[in-house]
Amino acid sequence: MSRTLKVEARYFRSNAIGALLAMIAALILGDIIVALITAFVDDAKAGVPLGGMFVCMILIVFAFLSACTSATRNFNIAVYMGQTRKDWLVGSCLSGLICMELLLVIVIGLVFLERQFLSYAYPALPIEGEITMASLRWFFPGLPFIMSLGMLSGILALRFGRAMIWIYTAAWVVFCLNMERAFRLGITAFGPIIDRIAAATGGLFYLSGALIFLILAAGVMAVNWMLLRRQMAA
Repeated sequence: MSRTLKVEARYFRSNAIGALLAMIAALILGDIIVALITAFVDDAKAGVPLGGMFVCMILIVFAFLSACTSATRNFNIAVYMGQTRKDWLVGSCLSGLICMELLLVIVIGLVFLERQFLSYAYPALPIEGEITMASLRWFFPGLPFIMSLGMLSGILALRFGRAMIWIYTAAWVVFCLNMERAFRLGITAFGPIIDRIAAATGGLFYLSGALIFLILAAGVMAVNWMLLRRQMAA
């Protein structure tokens, strides 16, 4: 187990450094775009932390893809080295989750610094946008669910080979072409459910939502384990 943790921790740490550099670049790019908008748009009514939005998007994509590639690349190596499937799964989950949660703390710091910078640079404009310090707390229970889905995608690619790669590519293209419609359908489908949960739980809405995320993540990980139990190393 300790060897698996070391290997997986090294894998996630090396990738996290690249993701962090990309986040810093995206933060700077977002602030440059905001500066250009406020400079050339006379009736700008609010400052939007675009950099923070870009950073959060990178975090979500990185959490998903890192878990996916860990399954497609590291699983075979671990089995060939004599590690059990259970040890690899637990080690990969723990290492990845710790790395992502630490990276989330850094992301929260970057978003906070950006909001402070925008408030100082544009004191006449209110700072708006979906990425707030309150909304970022949902990433703590959300990241385990995202990573569980990423690992499931990787395990399915291991099991079914190139066929799943083509399916993922087609699904991604369809999603990109219908992104706005997909978001509207998601809001329409899940909006009333979220409102009911909020009304039923009251002040415990965040705890209830976090628990739901963790239960979903545990369910997906159970599926991952069932698939891995009979998965042969390629």
